[in-house]
Amino acid sequence: MFFSKPMARDWLTKPNDGPLFGGLRPVDAALAGGLPMIVQIRDHVDALLQGN
Repeated sequence: MFFSKPMARDWLTKPNDGPLFGGLRPVDAALAGGLPMIVQIRDHVDALLQGN
């Protein structure tokens, strides 16, 4: 919805300079941070979808 199809498919595996990820790939941030980080990432994507 928020991302183009290629971006939606690939964003988890591309480095992200956003404050939540600090240059890490979102998948690496999720693996390092466990369930709490997975929830933060989900909340981040939900906020993007809501326009926040």
